[in-house]
Amino acid sequence: MKIRPLFWSSCILIGWVLILVGISWWQKEQIVYPLNRDFLRHQVLGDYTYQASKTGTASANLGIVYGFLPYWSVDNYQIDNTVSHVSYFRLAIDADGNLSDDGGAHIYESDRMQQIFDQIERQNIKLEVTFFTSHSDDIYNLVNCEKCQKRLLDNIAQVVEKDRLDGVNLDLEYLGTLTRGEQQKMTFFLYDLKNMLLEKFPRTKLSIDVYGGAASMENNLWDWSKIGQIVDRVIVMGYDYRTRRADTPGSSSPTLSDNIWGGNIWDDIISLERFVESDRIILAVPFYGYAWETTTCDLETAKTYPDTGQTLTYRGAQNMLNNPLSDAVEYWDSSSLTPYLVFTDDGIRSEQTENEQMQTVAGLPSPLPESADSDQIETSTGDNGEKRCHIGFFENQRSLEYKIDLIENLHLGGIAIWALGYEGEYQQLWETIDSRF
Repeated sequence: MKIRPLFWSSCILIGWVLILVGISWWQKEQIVYPLNRDFLRHQVLGDYTYQASKTGTASANLGIVYGFLPYWSVDNYQIDNTVSHVSYFRLAIDADGNLSDDGGAHIYESDRMQQIFDQIERQNIKLEVTFFTSHSDDIYNLVNCEKCQKRLLDNIAQVVEKDRLDGVNLDLEYLGTLTRGEQQKMTFFLYDLKNMLLEKFPRTKLSIDVYGGAASMENNLWDWSKIGQIVDRVIVMGYDYRTRRADTPGSSSPTLSDNIWGGNIWDDIISLERFVESDRIILAVPFYGYAWETTTCDLETAKTYPDTGQTLTYRGAQNMLNNPLSDAVEYWDSSSLTPYLVFTDDGIRSEQTENEQMQTVAGLPSPLPESADSDQIETSTGDNGEKRCHIGFFENQRSLEYKIDLIENLHLGGIAIWALGYEGEYQQLWETIDSRF
């Protein structure tokens, strides 16, 4: 009895399929991560990533490490060697395209800032400046004023030339909507800015800062079908998903979330990748969160008291945890993948400078009056003298690892830090970043 050629062909085909399946399985097993770390849930990274995480090592290079240096942190800050890019925050923009003569401008021209410039140059760090406004009326005027746009281009060019900037970071935090025609005007301005840099300063990169959910917002400042073709980087502000004004406590920077608190970083990055190449996206992570006085110490049922929200930096959280007089206890929120503190004690001073309290609903801060007093995490007592609960969210090494896992698995271009100085003397977050980048 003869075996038909079709049978042998089928055997050969099946053999090749088994070989390819084996190669695929072997490749998946090689996707490895550091030992002893909790990872994102299966439905996000996939079963093979979860399994491989038990037996491996981290990737060698995940991209740039971009740090925002706010002007109120300049006096006492030393640049960490892990940082590859530093952006001075900020030179403020007004409605007419001028650069405001305020505290940010004065400190930028100070002797201390010159020392930082020298340190950046010695360490071969890229120097950028953030040109910023969060005043929606001023932004709207810029959109519709060609002369104002031209003035702003000239002012940016002067700063780039004087300080030999490696990058221009544009942070226009607009809360409003634009018509299609107005949005097109903003796109033309961005084209003009990029073309100016290419013509006069070809090595200078252009980046923009955007809200986490910007790519899903309709009629906002940016035409996402064009942005990815213009800018070198899009820095996603992965924070202020929940602000100090929130009526319930929660994470300002949820890596994942499937509860009533709303959006999350993972979904927003996926949305943005429809328009911008992944290696042009930089995820900005916070070295802070928010704390509130709450109706109960139970996160699931707590409501916040009005006007009690305060910035809780990593330094402030660590100071409470390390203070023997504090009753602060750290917990983990598995939904957002972030830690939080519950505390009731009085007079635990958060180690914040006056301007660390300047976070706006939009994201990055806008200035308080220069006379503002330094703030502190304060508690109060009820009518019967009992202490009230406080719940404060922040970032720690574990939550930062999850965010770096997201950067790695979505093939992003790097990480940004808001803000340099919020870690204080505690180096744990930098140790985590240094081990992964």
